[in-house]
Amino acid sequence: MCNAKYDRLLLIGVMLIRMFVIGAGITGSAMAGSADLLHDAEFGSKPSEIDAARVFELSSSMRHFLEVEIASELEVKGRVRGLFDALYSQGQLKLSYDSVRTGTAAETFAEGRGNCLSLVLMTAALAKKLGLMVLYQELETDPAVLLRDGILYSSGHVNVTIGHKRQRFRSRDPFGDFLTIDFARVDPNAGAQRRPVPERTIMAMFFNNRAAEAVALGKLSEGYWWAREAMATDKHFLAAFNTLAVVYRRSGFPQHAEQVLNAILKRDPNNVAAWTNLVAVRQTLGTAQALAAASKQLNRLRPNEPYHFFKLGMRAIAEQNFALARDMFQREVRLQPGNHEFQYWLAVAYANLGARSKTIRHLTQAMKTSLTLKDQGIYAAKLAKIEALN
Repeated sequence: MCNAKYDRLLLIGVMLIRMFVIGAGITGSAMAGSADLLHDAEFGSKPSEIDAARVFELSSSMRHFLEVEIASELEVKGRVRGLFDALYSQGQLKLSYDSVRTGTAAETFAEGRGNCLSLVLMTAALAKKLGLMVLYQELETDPAVLLRDGILYSSGHVNVTIGHKRQRFRSRDPFGDFLTIDFARVDPNAGAQRRPVPERTIMAMFFNNRAAEAVALGKLSEGYWWAREAMATDKHFLAAFNTLAVVYRRSGFPQHAEQVLNAILKRDPNNVAAWTNLVAVRQTLGTAQALAAASKQLNRLRPNEPYHFFKLGMRAIAEQNFALARDMFQREVRLQPGNHEFQYWLAVAYANLGARSKTIRHLTQAMKTSLTLKDQGIYAAKLAKIEALN
């Protein structure tokens, strides 16, 4: 039977460099009757900070940036190229990629860092102020998941394209005449498929991220209202419904969670996240026959649970069987080369096997693909220490 201790959530922009994916089945037909899935009375009052108007709202410092700091650059280069260079080249803003929290446009600008969704929101807000057209897109590649405190996060990536509103498309590629800003430095030749995303979905992604972040902090009532806002913003965005189910399960309402998950699977029968959570819910409910059916379907869709080989590798590390650990971590790295945790532990295995060059190579990859500035600093320090040894 599949191990079902996990809840599965989706975050857009909690992203490893070059691993840009939206979890399976996050969009689909609109969820009719979604109001029947809500239970407001169980979660208190809606927090005042949940306000759609704040997502793209410009701060006074953002206006100053456009009207004073880069005004001459915009005049010389034009609004599109001027803004592109100011943001993408890390010239004026010195932006940093950091996945700690999904911020509004103004919050991201003030902090000078954010995940890809935060940076997209900030860029879109600035571009709109300049009167530019804004287009959003997601990149679709193989799924990537992160495990933190019993929660599996399906990670995703979006970017933004800007151009002049009067400009007509000259090719079949809707982004061909525009400039795409992608803070994760996506390789345009990587072959990832691009799919246009409406702004309502981008906003739903923001609300869903905030819901997932609240759940991770144990703030379940807050998580409920963020997820609810995401659902209301885009009824096609199934990830928000999945997050709601996680909130219900963790809040002690497994029946509510099962109802939501069944609704998702009615729209998307192969939604791995929903099946993962349904197995966990049915374990809680103690419905043996229904649990067996859900586990069978999940095992069909996902033969090995996430982090399967990683766990075997960690067990081998504990037993000081570093050759076996290396083999297990290599299998995870092949599945998810952008997971910094897998890269780091593969470096540890190689270090214990005396393979210095491979240790440096994978520790470098861990640093490059780490999700936060804090992790980057930790890996950089370890790398410098190893490189200093003769």
